[in-house]
Amino acid sequence: MTTETITKACKRCGKEFSCQTKRQKSKLFCSAHCALLWRNEMDNPSKTESARQKIGEALHERMAGKPKTMAHREAMSRGKCGANHWNWKGGVSGVRKLAAAKLDFRLWRRTVLSRDGHACALCQRTDAKLHVHHILPFARFRSSAITPANGITLCAKCHVRLHRWMARRAESPEAKDSASYWIHGWIEFRSRATAQVR
Repeated sequence: MTTETITKACKRCGKEFSCQTKRQKSKLFCSAHCALLWRNEMDNPSKTESARQKIGEALHERMAGKPKTMAHREAMSRGKCGANHWNWKGGVSGVRKLAAAKLDFRLWRRTVLSRDGHACALCQRTDAKLHVHHILPFARFRSSAITPANGITLCAKCHVRLHRWMARRAESPEAKDSASYWIHGWIEFRSRATAQVR
């Protein structure tokens, strides 16, 4: 037994689609995506394309032609840190998370990524999610945390492999406090990884 179909126009985008004759009254949209977008626009007028365009133009007019100096950017960053932030909860975030939110940390990350050509230092992938790895761990060597020489670009897969390999190295806890332990570990891992790639 074959079911009869008819062609209808989508209520939101106007695209033609076919549906069963018995569902012609209830089938109004070509896809669930169009139905969701239409519901959002009906429930919230600010989500319509014309409203979004007007909001975007207004914001662009306010911000256009106003480049920010480094001092201004740092002041804006300080103004949103710590007790000045609207979501301050009394300092419950870790030190690492707080440092990552600061402007100098973001500039360090950007510097390392551009220095390495936005490619993994081990497998040379550019299409993967890239991480900037601290050769000397942030928790142990905070003074050198944001020096570009202490950063290396790795894809997520190589980054996980490096941390697993470093965790398996059998060394005393005291050895982990020396910078040479981490530098030699990175050099050894890099030579092994590049030998596997070849």
